[in-house]
Amino acid sequence: MKLTNDVKHSVTVENEHGDKVTFDIDISDMIQVGTITEIFGVYNEMMAIDIPEDGLKETLSAIKAIKAKMNEVNELLDEAFGAELREKAFLNSNSMFLYNDFFEKLEKEFEKAGIKVESKIKEIKKKYLVKDHKSKDTI
Repeated sequence: MKLTNDVKHSVTVENEHGDKVTFDIDISDMIQVGTITEIFGVYNEMMAIDIPEDGLKETLSAIKAIKAKMNEVNELLDEAFGAELREKAFLNSNSMFLYNDFFEKLEKEFEKAGIKVESKIKEIKKKYLVKDHKSKDTI
């Protein structure tokens, strides 16, 4: 018996040196979907943290909060896609510019993955509805 999953959506990310890493988004995997959803939530919380322009104590406090959220985002990225993504694509950098670019593109890829799953669900429903209909006609 061979098991396959033809709804996985592969995404290739290229770093600034031209090295590529590929990871899969599988909308039928509820654990991965939950983790990706959590990543977006934590990332949005991190982006909402304002860094005050005056007051060293307040600035350091905001930076510390951003650092904690960034560490959480990194752990979730590793959980969802594997550590290789951050190692190769981000070159182990925590640059906010890289993360902003990645999350903008990830959202679009997540939508594409969802379209694949919707198509597969329609295909399965059509296949089984046709069988049910035929069996009812023969009874």
